[in-house]
Amino acid sequence: MKKSKGENVMKLTDKLDELMKQKGISRMGLSKESGIPYSTLVNFYEKGTDNVKLSTLKKLSDYFKVSLDFLVYENVGKEDKLNETLEFYKKSVERKNSLISRINEKDSDTLQINEEIELRILEAERRLINEFIEDLILLKD
Repeated sequence: MKKSKGENVMKLTDKLDELMKQKGISRMGLSKESGIPYSTLVNFYEKGTDNVKLSTLKKLSDYFKVSLDFLVYENVGKEDKLNETLEFYKKSVERKNSLISRINEKDSDTLQINEEIELRILEAERRLINEFIEDLILLKD
């Protein structure tokens, strides 16, 4: 398979290894946190990934916040992952701004709740920015 510039040809297990490395977790940790049986993950490495269940791919996609395309297609490169992260970040910022607008429209009795929500939103945004920066660093490598 021919590689184009900036494209990494990676199998699902290679992608899982990279994603687990980024999160600092083991296969056992991935199993516990994603709800995928440990034996299923081990079988990916020992028996291959030709017949992975869609439900398993969805759990991986949700857990790592990546698209199914990124997991399934071998020719999805770092730029695609970076663009996906950027789109996720943009949508999150839009949701945050929309929520803040709605919060500001409420009366003063809900001020304490509003502040708590805004703090949680800001924390989530900080995490997204950190993930985006990590992806940028990986793209440079």
